[in-house]
Amino acid sequence: AYADIAEDNAEDDKSVKAKLPELSDGQTLKLLDIKSEQKFTLPPARFTEATLIKTLEEKGIGRPSTYAPTISTILERNYIDKKGKIIYPTDLGKVVTLLLSDNFAEIVDVSFTADMESKLDEIEVGKKDWVKVLSEFYPPFHELIVKAGSAVSKVKMEEKQTGEKCPECGGDLIIKEGRFGQFVACSHFPECKFTRNVEVTVKGSCPLCGSGLVSHRSNKYKGRVFYTCDKKGKDPDCSFISWYLPVEGQKCDTCGSYMVWKRFRGRAYPKCANPECPKNTAKKSSKSEDEEKPAPKEKKSRKKASSDANEA
Repeated sequence: AYADIAEDNAEDDKSVKAKLPELSDGQTLKLLDIKSEQKFTLPPARFTEATLIKTLEEKGIGRPSTYAPTISTILERNYIDKKGKIIYPTDLGKVVTLLLSDNFAEIVDVSFTADMESKLDEIEVGKKDWVKVLSEFYPPFHELIVKAGSAVSKVKMEEKQTGEKCPECGGDLIIKEGRFGQFVACSHFPECKFTRNVEVTVKGSCPLCGSGLVSHRSNKYKGRVFYTCDKKGKDPDCSFISWYLPVEGQKCDTCGSYMVWKRFRGRAYPKCANPECPKNTAKKSSKSEDEEKPAPKEKKSRKKASSDANEA
């Protein structure tokens, strides 16, 4: 991210130098021509990860160790989407932003966040008492939550058509927003309780059979993303499923298993997916809580349909 920022700044410097010739103080300039041009005000450029991190730094929000996890979190919660390097807000992200700005204006204000970061620094060095800071913050914050409760319950997300028919009743299948992300449901709910996960095609190939990959969101683990072969449920010979995205074309040099991308402190690194690999068993005692979670189970269409649909 920091390299991207440096490249962006270098490009800006080049463009300025290309447009302005070298001038000296007191130099007399000669008017050669006057051109009349119509210009329109353009909106600010959309953020990339690099420019977003640069803005967070300038505003005093967060720390270098929190920038990458912050972006990963809002991506995983479907608040933003990326097209190339450009970041766009999703419909869900726009609704959440509107709710927060309407009901928690002071909390989401940039100056509040920067001030809280400063207080945390003072707590760390012993200049402030953390109990006092929390006692000053929490009571008014709790009041805001109570007041915002009714407004949140009234929000209704726009339902998107999938163009498919429900396999159980023939109704239209639509995409709804649930507590942990999007899911597909029947438009005849509550009469028909059919649901299924939204499958998103991701770049890469299945490490077991070479077919494509799709991502899903787990209801059990609060919308956490997991990956399967695009033939799962259709081809009994392939049962690939993983919390982690496979590394394309790379095998473990110790056991020959496929590799997956894992993250540590915001950085991705390849790791052998085989839990019995000598590389993994040697580090078993230092496993993180995240790694000890069981592999995601394939969700059946009718399970927990009613609760998922109600959450939408």
